[in-house]
Formats: sequence, structure tokens, C-alpha cells
Amino acid sequence: MHPLLIPVVMPLLLATLMMGEYGLGRLLGTPTHSGEQTLNNLAVTIVYRIYGVAFAIAPFFGYASAQQHLGLWEWSPLRPMDWLSAWLILDFTMYWRHRAAHRIAALWSIHAVHHQSEEYNTTVTARASMFQDTVLVVMPLALLGVPLSMGMTVFAFISIVTFFSHTTLIGTLGWLDKVFVTPSVHRVHHGRNERYLDKNYGASLVLWDHLFGTYAAETEEVEYGVLDGLTSYDPLENNLSPWKTLIAKAQTAPTFTRGLLTFIMPPSWEPTSGKPRSFETASPPRKEPAAAPLRLAIATAIFMVATGIQMGIAQSYTLTPLSIAGIALFGLALLGISGAMLERGHAPWHRGPQS
Repeated sequence: MHPLLIPVVMPLLLATLMMGEYGLGRLLGTPTHSGEQTLNNLAVTIVYRIYGVAFAIAPFFGYASAQQHLGLWEWSPLRPMDWLSAWLILDFTMYWRHRAAHRIAALWSIHAVHHQSEEYNTTVTARASMFQDTVLVVMPLALLGVPLSMGMTVFAFISIVTFFSHTTLIGTLGWLDKVFVTPSVHRVHHGRNERYLDKNYGASLVLWDHLFGTYAAETEEVEYGVLDGLTSYDPLENNLSPWKTLIAKAQTAPTFTRGLLTFIMPPSWEPTSGKPRSFETASPPRKEPAAAPLRLAIATAIFMVATGIQMGIAQSYTLTPLSIAGIALFGLALLGISGAMLERGHAPWHRGPQS
């Protein structure tokens, strides 16, 4: 498979896993997907993919150039140790990048979108911010000289592991939970329970969490979501709200320096006191479920956008910038309408605060 096909093939694999998980959950009598939350996860994913049409492919070209001109060593796909080394290096890089995303407030405002879901299934896997970079995390491999085909294949392998870790259908797996990022290990990472916060950052191996003291076993029922709670099902509001919260907090700083520190300190740091805030979990009122016909209409709209986005990525070599912009605007408009329908009225980004 050509490395540049990965942005097309991976979402198709994810869609297959989503449908399989849903069907298995129904068969076992343990439903895994709710109404609005599942649709919201998919809508947020598509907003991320819309921007992927313009930006997901570009880093691949940057990778090849960096590898050819700056690569330090010769790597060969015929040597098993080269594959193992590339995997360990990328997994190590992803651990620290993930840990930084939880400990630096500005990065958390991007990554928080992935954690907003209050249900846990494969639809959460690709839920990411519209500001999320795609494959820039593999650039250290390029600088080390790892060929594009090897770098992207290792990246795809780790991504597949993360696909399977987002489910509640698989329980604990004994010794595997101490080696790999299994569903049990990653469920802990998505918990907003106090004992689970900032734990289990690993991508495919839990080795780094053991080494750096961030491992926690699943010992109590996981409460999913972020501490501030999910206050909207609108996908654009989901992307913008963490930034609104961060900027509003920075504006409360008594000095300019503390205002700047708000963006680089941990998310719990308060500029007014210069200390972390005490642990607390918000519990916003739950919305009434939407009627089945409404959910079907929204699901159809999301499917239409998803199909268009994947076609756009597949044809990204021939699409003009104007065509890409047209696809993006159409997708955002349709998703905005869907979000407004889920919110029972105008989308939050169209109105002021409600009393």
C-alpha cells in the first residue's frame, strides 16, 4: 500500500470497526452507542477530516524531503531490527507528545476535544480537534533517516492499536494490560475519576508509563469525559469551547506574566492564585434524547459529509484549492445544521449565553 493512501484507508478501517462494535454490542445485549453522543463524536471527527483534506497530505511530502536531506542513518525494510527500532522510537515520541498535550494548557485546548465524549466506543477513536496536527509526530523518524514507507507503516500500526483500545466490550486481559495499551489501560486514560487523571499516556506500549510513573490499573468504574463536562453537541462549539475557556481564564490573571503562564502551565493551574485548583467534576444537566427520525436525518447528513470528505482526500492530487475550500464550507455548513438540530435550536456559536 502506498503511504499516501493511509489517510483514506484508515478511516475506512475505523468505519468497519465502528459497525462491528455496534453490532456485537447489540448481539451481546450491552449497547455501546447512544444517540446524540455517537452522532456528536462522528460530527467532530468529520470536522477534523474536513481540515485533513487540506492539511493531512502535506506533512507526508515534508517527511520525504526531511528524510532525504536531513536523515542521519540508512534504514532498511529488510532488517527486522530496523522495524522494531522505528516502532519503539515513534511510540516513545507519541508518549511524550501525548503527555505534553495533558500538561500544557494550550495543547490541552486542542487535545481536550478527544476527551469530551461521555461514552466510550470506537467513535471516540478519531474524535479530534480541527486544530489537531495529523502526522507531524512522525517527523523525528524522518530526521533519523527512516524511509517514508517504513515511517507511515509504523504510524498506521500504532493507529490500529489505538482503534481497538477504544471499547468497553473487552475487559481486563491479564499480563497484556501490563505490556500493551489494551482497552482497559486506555479506559483509565479517558476517565475523569480523580485517581485516573493524567495516567496511561502510551500509544501502543504501556512501557513508558511504567518507566515514568504514569501507569494506573483499572480498579473502579470509569466516568468518561472532561472535568468541565460536555455542554454542547454542536461539533464546532466542541472545538472552540476549550479555547474560549482558556482565554477567559487568562483574562482573569492579575499580571501580564501570569496571563501568559496560563497557556503553558497545566490546565488546572489558576492565574489568580498561582496554584492548581482543587479537583472537581462538573455535572451539567443531560439533554432529552432526540426523536429517532431526527437522529436518522442527522446520521444521513453526517454520512453524506463523510463520503464527500473521503472522496476529496482520494482526489487530493487533482482538486483545486477552490474545490477543497468548497468541500470544506459545504461540510461545515451541513455539520452546523446538524449540531443545531441536536441542540434543539440555533447552534451555540450563533447566539449569546442562555440565561
